[in-house]
Amino acid sequence: MSESLAVDRLYALQVLERVQLQDLERTRRWIADAERQAQEEQYRLERAAQPRPEWIAQAVRAGPVTVHTTLGLL
Repeated sequence: MSESLAVDRLYALQVLERVQLQDLERTRRWIADAERQAQEEQYRLERAAQPRPEWIAQAVRAGPVTVHTTLGLL
């Protein structure tokens, strides 16, 4: 009888280990997602903080180069 209890206990511990490993992997995915989102947000904030260019050159195929300025909009 005690041998059966030992086998049952071992099986239960192995199941518990698998469940905890799955939980750990899920938590690590959540952490990786949160880190990626934080990096993306930081990138967006840095881009928003950069000053807008005063001019933009636009090359048109087989045509003149057009320059758009924002000087009048400031």
